Amino acid sequence: MFLVLLLIAVPLIFAAQQQNSNTQPASVRGEPQDKAAEPTPPQPSATACNTAIKLLTQYERLLNKQNRNLTQPELARLNSLRDTGQITMHELPGRLHREFPGEFIGLTLQQIRTLCGQ
Repeated sequence: MFLVLLLIAVPLIFAAQQQNSNTQPASVRGEPQDKAAEPTPPQPSATACNTAIKLLTQYERLLNKQNRNLTQPELARLNSLRDTGQITMHELPGRLHREFPGEFIGLTLQQIRTLCGQ
């Protein structure tokens, strides 16, 4: 009797699992996903792009407007990072941090320009 129940139940369970796996998305089933179906991240606003790039490239002028000066070694270090595109918000003096757009925190100038299409 138990063997008969087992012979009937196992195929039913297997069929239910097959049906479930066909209704799940490819990402849940572990199958490769179609690249075209993935949503592209939203393009950052032009204002945010311009603000971030301006802060990362014109920090000396902006600090002079606030009556703040950088030491020569600090200015040379920032200029070197800027010229190679490796400057991030974290290298800027603290006063400029609060104006920096949040979506670009941790990104380099080069990465921001790529994201913004510049």
